[in-house]
Amino acid sequence: MWDPDDAIAYLQLPEAEAAVRTCAGTPDGGLPVNLQVLVISDCEKLVNDQKEWRLQRLPSLRELEIYHNGSDEEIFGGENWELPCSIQSLTIRNLKTLSRQFLKSLTSLEYQWIYDLPQIQSLLEQGLPSSLSRLSLYDRHEHHSLPTEGLRHLTSLQSLDISSCY
Repeated sequence: MWDPDDAIAYLQLPEAEAAVRTCAGTPDGGLPVNLQVLVISDCEKLVNDQKEWRLQRLPSLRELEIYHNGSDEEIFGGENWELPCSIQSLTIRNLKTLSRQFLKSLTSLEYQWIYDLPQIQSLLEQGLPSSLSRLSLYDRHEHHSLPTEGLRHLTSLQSLDISSCY
């Protein structure tokens, strides 16, 4: 039986459908509050069950990795995807859209990896969190240029990696 006082630092959820059912069995219906790293892969039911994750209640969460299946559903939008400001590393792969509002609360974000996000240009134009020290962009979508205006306010940026942009 799960004890809420047990420290769980890392949780990888390869199949979100099973994970949502498992996490619903925790005392408050969310994930363990001591969780530091969360990796979610191939999340068919992630959008429908996002209220049950309660990620904003995870003050120790430092790393979040989401590898999506590329469906047209908007994953990060609305109040159900509020994240704790403690997140320092964010990896996102194969999303159709990503809201600037989603990133706004991530005031401790230092590392961000974005893979295959068609709207990367508009995200850069809107601006990324100024706390970023490392940014990696990997995108196979056709881009003629990337806007530098959105990068200018990243005064802490030490490393910029841009790969596979055609």
